[in-house]
Amino acid sequence: MHDEAREKIAKQGQTHLFNYHTNKARAGQLLDIVDSFMNKQSAMIGNGDGSIINLLAPYRTGHEYLLEHFDNYDYHNYKGDPRRLKYSEPDNVVGYQQRAFQVYWALECCAKSGKPGLDIGAPSQLTPYCISIDCYRGIHPYYGGEIMPVIQCQGEDLSIFGDEVFPLVTAAHSVEHLEGDVLEIFKKHWLRVLMKGGIMALIVPDNTYVNVFELEPGHKQAWTAEQFKEQIVEPLVKDKLVEIIEYSTFCNSFSFNVALKKL
Repeated sequence: MHDEAREKIAKQGQTHLFNYHTNKARAGQLLDIVDSFMNKQSAMIGNGDGSIINLLAPYRTGHEYLLEHFDNYDYHNYKGDPRRLKYSEPDNVVGYQQRAFQVYWALECCAKSGKPGLDIGAPSQLTPYCISIDCYRGIHPYYGGEIMPVIQCQGEDLSIFGDEVFPLVTAAHSVEHLEGDVLEIFKKHWLRVLMKGGIMALIVPDNTYVNVFELEPGHKQAWTAEQFKEQIVEPLVKDKLVEIIEYSTFCNSFSFNVALKKL
């Protein structure tokens, strides 16, 4: 692509995705992977005014199998035996519950607003209507297998994105991978890119029930639900940056969920 075309994209923003770029270098760097993202999201197109809309109703998620377990992806209400919500059960549905949590908030924040969210630490396009980012691309050094996030980017540094561009920032089992001061990372990066009124939806392994550091060598942090609330969430509330929408309602003896609204 010629520099003139890149500059036009950067200045005008052909779609909402390109609004993240403030110069032609950034537009050129991410052009190909954004095109790939748009091709994969076949039910979504630019509506001409800088946003993305879904053409189909009801909203397609790619996770319709979850509806057998959770009506309308409501992760609070499992339709089967409640014992299966416990991680200790051999046939547990904890994975389904966690996925339903992200799908639910993607529908609420992204599909309804027509703007994509940001899924941090996602190995592929798992959460609908969200751009996946991960620090790795190709063969994962810990898990093995190939991962293909839309954008290769460190969760500790979201400086390639502009301010207040996403209605949703979500992360499933990613916060524990962050290096450094997580509270400051949230303030400087995760909340900065989140729109006012937007939701930060997190799933974090609970050190009460599992030894987080032993789960895999890539884990840099570990909290119980109580510790995370005291060390991370309450300081954000005290600084009037967020309000708590929901906290630790999974009750699955494995992970806790967090939904914060940016003020």
